[in-house]
Amino acid sequence: MKKLGIFAALALSAVTFFTSCLGEGSNTQAGPVCGVYFLNPSAGYLPMVDVGTSYVYIPELTTYNDGDCLGLTISIDYNDPANVDATTKGYVTASLTSEPVNIDKWRSTPIISAADTTSLMENEIALNNSFTGNGFSNYARGYLFIPSNVKIGSRQVVDWYLSYPRELEPVVKNGENHYQFFVRATAEGEDTGAGNQDVNNAYYVQSAFEMINNKEAEANKTFLYIDFNYVRGIDETTNKPIWASTTVMYPVTATTED
Repeated sequence: MKKLGIFAALALSAVTFFTSCLGEGSNTQAGPVCGVYFLNPSAGYLPMVDVGTSYVYIPELTTYNDGDCLGLTISIDYNDPANVDATTKGYVTASLTSEPVNIDKWRSTPIISAADTTSLMENEIALNNSFTGNGFSNYARGYLFIPSNVKIGSRQVVDWYLSYPRELEPVVKNGENHYQFFVRATAEGEDTGAGNQDVNNAYYVQSAFEMINNKEAEANKTFLYIDFNYVRGIDETTNKPIWASTTVMYPVTATTED
């Protein structure tokens, strides 16, 4: 699968936001990105972050391990000589503007029974939102970066789960295919002083995501739609989950030969 143009992730991502400064001879972009850390063998093993459709070289990133999921706030100066031939080199050079955030990694699982969504998990907690779009949200190297909002205490241990129907059959809404994913959380420990907070997670979901991406690419779609369903409350009478969802668009990536 070929990468898009080197700046495509910054221009096309539905969930990455940048501010630009284009006056007085300046040509810069700054904002949050997230992706997977790796040493690029095609560039002398320089430390880079794959942000989904582009590689970003950040010289300061030297203490991470291959495969680490990171949230970053960066600045890109397109007038920097290092970026003059960025398209030819296959990556853009950037600098950090704040300390990187390590993002927890989780596995995803297919749903095999209706009971998986009609009953509560042990120690399950409700979420305020499955997807907040805080900038650390993306798809890269098999990982879906999903920022969720939840009310938790500093002493609680929270585990996160992402699941999806095994068949990955979409629900059609307004003529568009919407794929159903389920973001859930369990918590143990004291919730003293609990407050609402965004929690950034990365879920490994490569086979499922690429399956729906390819399906939408074959239909010549520009975007694919995922409904991130979540338990927004618990029915006091039946002790059953009350569901809500947040819809997110992702750019469809065409599959081509290298």
